[in-house]
Amino acid sequence: AARDAVGVVLSELAKLGSFTDEEFQRAKNSLKQSITMNLESKAVVVEDTGRQLLMSSRVATGKQFRAMVDAVEPRDLTQVVVKMLEKPATLVSYGPLEKVPDYAAVAQACNQVKEQLARQL
Repeated sequence: AARDAVGVVLSELAKLGSFTDEEFQRAKNSLKQSITMNLESKAVVVEDTGRQLLMSSRVATGKQFRAMVDAVEPRDLTQVVVKMLEKPATLVSYGPLEKVPDYAAVAQACNQVKEQLARQL
């Protein structure tokens, strides 16, 4: 199961280099809708305001967040994954270690995905 999980995660990351414009737009619309819906809950607004103040000393409006989402381009997603995979993988397990994939194999698989996506930039 652990070996399968690593493969699934890397497969999903690799897909960030191959999605249609329709899928990309649908994802952006879904995120903007989620932001808008969350702003209707006072508890979520208060929690989000506190988090924003702690993390950046400022609070962005829903309109500003939606504009940030609109500004994202397909290439941005691929660049984020490539940057993320430039760091050494962290492998954490719980339970029998003999079921955990070898770290070198995981690191090599991460590197292959990174190189595949980097070629698309």
